[in-house]
Amino acid sequence: MSRITKLGNLIKTNGNLYKIGAFSGSKNAKSGLKKSLLALAVIAAATGCVTSPDAKSQSNGEFITRYFQQVDSKKPETLAGLEAPGVTFRLPLGVMDGAGHAQVLKAFAGAFPNFQHKVTRCVEAGEWVSCEGTFTGDHTGPLAMADGSVLPATNKHVEFTTALYARVQNGKLVEFDAYFDVLGFLGQLGVGPGAKK
Repeated sequence: MSRITKLGNLIKTNGNLYKIGAFSGSKNAKSGLKKSLLALAVIAAATGCVTSPDAKSQSNGEFITRYFQQVDSKKPETLAGLEAPGVTFRLPLGVMDGAGHAQVLKAFAGAFPNFQHKVTRCVEAGEWVSCEGTFTGDHTGPLAMADGSVLPATNKHVEFTTALYARVQNGKLVEFDAYFDVLGFLGQLGVGPGAKK
């Protein structure tokens, strides 16, 4: 990254000096201020101190939102471009790699063809991000259960809160831990100890 040094009303970067106008209440000074601020913005962008809004950089929270948009497209094969080699998923269903996660998504897409995720808030620290959100969907297809049985379509609507903790490096998902109330989810489908009658 370039070093920028302020010297009075001059800015020095990459060995070049740029003059910043004097500012007061006069009309010419205001025009000078606008020109100086524009020049400063151009210098900062040119030296890599800031990025333009259309730059490909994004926060990790924005990455997670984009990742779930791809999940909700029901095309798990598109996720590989967002996942680092050796990505690890830790879900209530177990620990798995990207290929295993893709199989889980295919199964859920068969059972809940209209499922959607909504990310409601995220907190970021470096390459780590923690998000909360919701999962909604209608159970209109068979759902493979953990015991090997298959739950036929119940035509029930489910909605539950999710939480995740993930690590993103260089725009790729490296680790993904997701949490949700499994018994509450099954109860909404009418099975398990929390079943709604």
